[in-house]
Amino acid sequence: MTQNQNTIQRQKAKYAVMTVKEVAVCYYPTYSPRYASQKFRRDIEEYPELKKALEAHGWQMNKRSFFPAHLDLLKQYLGAWDV
Repeated sequence: MTQNQNTIQRQKAKYAVMTVKEVAVCYYPTYSPRYASQKFRRDIEEYPELKKALEAHGWQMNKRSFFPAHLDLLKQYLGAWDV
């Protein structure tokens, strides 16, 4: 199973935990996973309302995964990604 297939399966699961890299690749599919992750973290830093909401739900910039509540916030603030 490829990484993209694995990511798609996780997205379909209601209570999925996804890594920052998996989510970043969903928002930036044309970027390499490493660069997508770096860009995505910078985007969070530059979006203070999103960062504050994520931190209120226990997420910090040094974390490597997003839980369902975090994923819901990302979709609320940034919109759903295309699969």
